[in-house]
Amino acid sequence: MANRRERRWALKQRGFLKIKNMYNRFSPIAVQWYSTRAEEGRMIHNNNTEAVEKAQYDSLLNREQKQRELYTELGYNEAELEMVLEAWRLTTVKNPESRRADKKEARRLQKEAQASFLARTK
Repeated sequence: MANRRERRWALKQRGFLKIKNMYNRFSPIAVQWYSTRAEEGRMIHNNNTEAVEKAQYDSLLNREQKQRELYTELGYNEAELEMVLEAWRLTTVKNPESRRADKKEARRLQKEAQASFLARTK
């Protein structure tokens, strides 16, 4: 999608800005113009926001899959693996309201998984 500068340049090339400037800001034509441009801007912003969120989600999913493979290779079983991954999720996605509690829970889960792994492998 074109950025604002490119969209303005295209409107100027077509002569729309000159026509728009012929009208008073509060005339019905100008009000319609501004509302249409505002709606286009909201739509573009929503599309960009969704694209960024999807990219972040895919990145986190990929990182989680790599973590899963790493701990599986190290010999963690399914229960320990889920504890470690849940701890990783709590520390990766930060929630300002529950950050301290999430950090404590992540430490507890990591220690529990580590203790279970060591008890099982020794």
